[in-house]
Amino acid sequence: MPKELLDFMERDSSETEYIIEQLLRPDSGYGIIAGRTGLGKTNMVLNLSFWLALGKAFFNLNMRRSKVCYFAFEGGEDNLRDRYLKLIIREPDYPELGWLQVERLDSLVLLEKNNRERFKKMIQPFDVVLLDPIKWMVGLDYTKPGRAAEFTKALTEILHQEGKVAIISMQIRKRDPRVKIEPGDLFELKGAADYVEDAAFALLLERSELRGKHVATQLKDRYLTLYFAKHREATKDLDPIELYYDYDNCEFQTV
Repeated sequence: MPKELLDFMERDSSETEYIIEQLLRPDSGYGIIAGRTGLGKTNMVLNLSFWLALGKAFFNLNMRRSKVCYFAFEGGEDNLRDRYLKLIIREPDYPELGWLQVERLDSLVLLEKNNRERFKKMIQPFDVVLLDPIKWMVGLDYTKPGRAAEFTKALTEILHQEGKVAIISMQIRKRDPRVKIEPGDLFELKGAADYVEDAAFALLLERSELRGKHVATQLKDRYLTLYFAKHREATKDLDPIELYYDYDNCEFQTV
């Protein structure tokens, strides 16, 4: 509906409120961090959980301090502790009590009986939940369009009902691992497109063109590009970010 000029000039706070600047609002539903196996998606999500709980910027994007829970579905607890320890040692600040919690689960298939109510109770204390990787919540046939659509509908409904947002990670593949995945591929690749359709944002972590000929083979996958493949909430273009992954410190350094 049209508005009187003075009413139009009074900006509604909900129009400018972001949890992650340009990417995620409190009612956005969910966003995606996607990439091949072994390129650091989990480490990116771990860093993101830490920064959200501190209200620290996500590279060049401001973030609102939020109560966060990171739900891990893969890897042992000792491995997870080691990764978080690197963040604790590296970062000058530490999230206050109650702002960052971690839970290791084997699976939580959202479409199974009683799991929707269980999930609602699990996320109740938090603003943002990180689900890594999402296939253990989708269950069998997680790459099939029908199953993916049913899952994203259920997840989005729960998040809106409870007033929460989620960030999910997902593994994607191309038949030939030597072929670079492009941002537009997320809208076409099996196992990705159906999740991206309902997402507020989709970030792609992929090998970088900056690796060059003189980089040692064992270091080539440390040079990465973070692409903003989808950003529904953005009011401006978001350029890719070139990164170097410092394994020893679990740190993504801008190049």
